[in-house]
Amino acid sequence: MGPQCRYSLVIDVMNEIKRDYPIVDLLKPEVEAAVPTLLTLNPSRLRAISKILRVAAYLSRDVVLKTVGFLSAEKEMLEGPEPISEEEVMAEFLGNYFEYEAVEPKDADTLISDAYDAIERGDEDIAQPMDEAEFLGPLDYLPAIFNSEKRKVEKLRKALKKNLENDYSFTLTHEDDLFHKMDKEMGTEVNYLITGHSHLERAIARSAPDCYYFNSGTWIRLIQLTEEILESPEEFARVYEAFKSGSVQQLDEINDLGPNRNHSLVMLRPTVVSIVEKDGETYGELNLAQSDGSLEPVDNTQLPGR
Repeated sequence: MGPQCRYSLVIDVMNEIKRDYPIVDLLKPEVEAAVPTLLTLNPSRLRAISKILRVAAYLSRDVVLKTVGFLSAEKEMLEGPEPISEEEVMAEFLGNYFEYEAVEPKDADTLISDAYDAIERGDEDIAQPMDEAEFLGPLDYLPAIFNSEKRKVEKLRKALKKNLENDYSFTLTHEDDLFHKMDKEMGTEVNYLITGHSHLERAIARSAPDCYYFNSGTWIRLIQLTEEILESPEEFARVYEAFKSGSVQQLDEINDLGPNRNHSLVMLRPTVVSIVEKDGETYGELNLAQSDGSLEPVDNTQLPGR
């Protein structure tokens, strides 16, 4: 299968999923947050998602993300090494998030026996027994461990909490791939390097003196699973139920998150980059466009600082 066919495969799979789960377009970061959430909401999507992850192992990551609507900037389709199998891709992914370990055939009988024993004890954290083949393959592992509806939300919360602990998607000064690409391509004669309509907002001092980088962000509605949400089983359960509903209205109705109970789950950040000349000095700054047309400065984004 050539790059273009793989590209089309991603479009077909993701368009189908988006119809049922609008969070695909909102939840960031894409792979680290959206994919495990989708798999928990509907384990039957496991094989469809595995196709996307397999394509991501073959094409550049940004190409795949652009295809599913996460990125808007035009990207060159780059081929990587020959793709590994779906089972290998999913084994790595499930190992990172849900503690998957391959089971050798010789251990299957023991595993099934342990599962029956757990059921007799009333241990709800163990999946119902399945046949030997289903225990062995990663593509059937997720439905098995999420057989208990009571436990799966908490499993997802813990997986996301662990894997998003060092996520910098929403950090204004994080030097992401786009920053490095643009910083390398543009010379030091450009004092203010401005990008937009892709990735998330950024305000970064470049390595050269008097050179600065700004990204105005995506201008789309976004969901960030904050530390406060992931620390609280109760808060996360509320958010998960809204995800599960497939209703954008239910997502919008959650507007009492955070320590002060005044944060909305879905946020809109129409950010603009301003280059200002004032009192003989020039500086760049991120500003949030308000409903009345005014601009509100984003804290700690004025470069150079005054």
